[in-house]
Amino acid sequence: MELVFAHSQKVTDGRNPAAYHSPDNIMQVFYTDGDGRIWTVNTDTPFGNFSDRVFGGGSLAASDAGVEFLKVAYLPRMNLWSVWKVGNKHRMAVFILKQETNKYLVDGGLSFRDDDATVPLSLTLENPAGIIAAEDAVDTPPGTRINVFFSIGDSSRVHLGVYYLDSIETEVGNPQVSLSARNATGKLLKDQTFDEKRQYTGTITGVLSEILDDAGIIATRIEQSGNTITVEFPPNMNYYEGIRSVLTVVPGWEMKEDVGGTIVIGSPSFIQLSIPPGTYHFERGRDCFSRKVTRDDKETYSRVCVHDKEFAVAVWQDVQFMEGWNLPARKTLYVEAPDGTTLAQATARANYLAGRLAKVGVVEAFTAPFRPQLQPSDEAEITEPGKTARVLGIITQVDFAFGRSGFFTSFTVDSGGMIRKPRIRDYIEEISGKKDVGQAKIT
Repeated sequence: MELVFAHSQKVTDGRNPAAYHSPDNIMQVFYTDGDGRIWTVNTDTPFGNFSDRVFGGGSLAASDAGVEFLKVAYLPRMNLWSVWKVGNKHRMAVFILKQETNKYLVDGGLSFRDDDATVPLSLTLENPAGIIAAEDAVDTPPGTRINVFFSIGDSSRVHLGVYYLDSIETEVGNPQVSLSARNATGKLLKDQTFDEKRQYTGTITGVLSEILDDAGIIATRIEQSGNTITVEFPPNMNYYEGIRSVLTVVPGWEMKEDVGGTIVIGSPSFIQLSIPPGTYHFERGRDCFSRKVTRDDKETYSRVCVHDKEFAVAVWQDVQFMEGWNLPARKTLYVEAPDGTTLAQATARANYLAGRLAKVGVVEAFTAPFRPQLQPSDEAEITEPGKTARVLGIITQVDFAFGRSGFFTSFTVDSGGMIRKPRIRDYIEEISGKKDVGQAKIT
């Protein structure tokens, strides 16, 4: 017998590969990693096309380690059965099949903010014969993981995130159901607390990895740091606040979640390797349906002062604010620097702040056709008839609306933002050393 494969490609690194192909043209591949844990990735195969597929949705399928002899079997119109060996034990598991809900979608929405790590998802779905949720039973209970993809025609899918169901609302007589969900940061980090496991010791990278593992987040990328710490958290502190506490000892480090549900922690340059900011070029009249401009001097200043507590060191610097604006001459932003700040350091910080504040004050909101690639921190560059292309600022908010009523993207551009730079309030916190991180004790 000779086996001839029509298509072949590398899916991922791993062992014990096993796969199934469902009637709705979804291929799911199971495999074990170096520690013998079972992982799964999947892809769509439109019209049975197996050529050059893009696999995504990598996630841990079972908690066992040291797995050997992984096998799967698909029983039509039922679920996926799997067996494997761990030590001297044999396991059998039944996996609920991945369900495609495209045909049931009525409307949905996603909201991304640069100042809020939680991303909410809302969905309205058709519910024929209670297939999604009935009065006395539900096939998608709270906690169900939802992957959101966008594709048009035969284009590749664009991943729009991994979410965990918070609530599902059904009303007797209503042919539709309403779902709400949040990303891993909102569901797994902000909802869970340290409880009795309050103390961690090790390298900063090791401590962060252990916290994320305790929260149930397996997909992580953390920059390496050999510095050793011991940290003790209040039992009622949530994991998100705890991680923020740890990050205060590593200047400049941040935490973000990518669209695949991976938590990325490290310096801005490290994060940009996984979540690179881009530039969105668009024409105002052609690429956008509407535009709203807000000019507000609430966060605009004519001067800035960086000083120590006793004003023994104090540097004032004028701000060259928006041309034509008429601000009071002594509307001054005072930023307190830590004790020991030198005159040269205060001067450098005052000059930098004055330059950043010069562009603050204009916020523009646009509505455009569906642009699934947009994300907060992208730079926005606009082209207008007869004018040179110019940078408006940084996209700080992106909202997606999709479904039977259409596919739209609304985004907000802040003139005071700068690509690959921290927000001004973050920079002010860094100067003053003041961050609200709760009562964690770090040594």
